[in-house]
Amino acid sequence: MKNKKSRKREEPKEAEEAEEEEDLSFDSDDFEDDEDDPFGEEDEEEKEKDLEDEEEVETLFEFFDPCEGDFLGMKGLLGNYLDGEPYDCSALVDHVIAQSTVGRVVRLEDQLDPIAVVSVVNLAKHRDAKFLTQVAAFLDSRAPHDEARRLLRERCFGRKRGCGLIVSERVVNCPLELSSPLCQSIFDEIEWATEDEPTQERRQEFELTDFLLLSRVYFTKKDHAEEAGGSGSKGKTKAKGKKRRTGDGGEGGGGALGEIVYVRPEDEHLHRESDWSFTFQAGNKAESSPGLVQHRLVMGIKKEGVRRARAELDKVFGGFLPT
Repeated sequence: MKNKKSRKREEPKEAEEAEEEEDLSFDSDDFEDDEDDPFGEEDEEEKEKDLEDEEEVETLFEFFDPCEGDFLGMKGLLGNYLDGEPYDCSALVDHVIAQSTVGRVVRLEDQLDPIAVVSVVNLAKHRDAKFLTQVAAFLDSRAPHDEARRLLRERCFGRKRGCGLIVSERVVNCPLELSSPLCQSIFDEIEWATEDEPTQERRQEFELTDFLLLSRVYFTKKDHAEEAGGSGSKGKTKAKGKKRRTGDGGEGGGGALGEIVYVRPEDEHLHRESDWSFTFQAGNKAESSPGLVQHRLVMGIKKEGVRRARAELDKVFGGFLPT
């Protein structure tokens, strides 16, 4: 039986060895032509060192099954899932809680509100759920062309079985080290559910062969990249894969777009292995930074692609998997 709770500890840096006392004897002539305090520079360095030592803290992250007590916290995390457009967020949160054996929330030690949530929704089984029809309409309206809309309708939101929507949201300053545990844990739990769920119907619900992901990325503005000596990229979906891309919507922010910047480390690996993908400019433009334009990344990836992406992710963040 899998352990549903795991801890990840940020190990404190080893304390540096104390500096040996120096012989601080001076002749009076040493001060005649210098008005500066000879101890000033050393004192400043010691103060900076003491400040760094004081700032070292140990943070404990804990993984839990979603529960009723997480309702408000998850609503806060998922409220902007559709760029601030109103949707039945409460129903999505209820689904995550009801499906607690497949999904995780992460909390800081001694804090009640989760800082991250990850779960999955079987799109065929729950296609009539209001929140899913709203997600489908949101993506359909922002797809850049007919081919992208066809892929969404036929492979994801149609009657085709075996496609799951991966729902993954976290606070902005969530540590990057949590990326691998969050990504690995949800796909592990999907696999375990095909064997561990109590009924055949429940086991079949998680026999998923395709996955749909909606995430966030940034693009550099090409003019900013050129000013900084950068080369920029010709395409907006610059994933290093040989898979077909569906392209992107219109230019954002009044200038051509250059390199893609992944907010979440796992997205780069998943995007590279995806079968198809497209991006569109995020509705919440206030979150964009100078030289960067925020976009949403939509990608479809098969189970085999997920397996390859997870292997690559573990090479980078190995040792952070929940137990």
